[in-house]
Amino acid sequence: PSDAVVCFPSSGRIVAIVANRSYRSDNVGHDWTLHSSGVFAAEIDWQGLDYARAAASADGSALYVGEEETSGTLTQGASVDGFATVQLVGTWSGERPTVAALPGGGYAVAWIADTTDYPRCVRLASPWQPIGDLESVVIASTACDHVVLVADPDGLLTAYYSPSGAAGQIRMSVSLDGGATWTAYTEGCLRSLSTDRPLVEYVGAASAGTHILSG
Repeated sequence: PSDAVVCFPSSGRIVAIVANRSYRSDNVGHDWTLHSSGVFAAEIDWQGLDYARAAASADGSALYVGEEETSGTLTQGASVDGFATVQLVGTWSGERPTVAALPGGGYAVAWIADTTDYPRCVRLASPWQPIGDLESVVIASTACDHVVLVADPDGLLTAYYSPSGAAGQIRMSVSLDGGATWTAYTEGCLRSLSTDRPLVEYVGAASAGTHILSG
């Protein structure tokens, strides 16, 4: 679906996009109010999206990325009104996109490449910078089913990714430059995680020095 949830760091407001509507909460999700009854611009086929993620920056801008599974097309949208509306920026090829707002400004976007299944990443100065025009970098030369980015307030960017065929296993790479270069954890207790049951389409968040993965 086109659904996504995002917290705006400047105000603490949470916005949930559900189909072509958005709802807002200013009390940590206890109460919700209709924010917009027509979120997506006409150029965005929101009904054709099967998977979506979103993030908001401290400057009030917001980035939306969605996937149409049948065509392998990823859609990039931007908002300047708190997801009352989303305007089309462009499209590119891949699957399972993920996005993180960087503490110093801008965004990091990662996805699974449609040719190698490697997780790839780009850094955006703003949500209006077309991802399809940028040169992406490989996070890890490992065929994967899923990737998630988590940005810490101190600038550390972590990518969690699930190797193809390794049920329940999650590996990690880190970046200190907003996703331009990556280093994999290959030693010690943090080289991989495992779960009793595989996390499917999981999301991640940073809170009080802890990373939370849910799927």
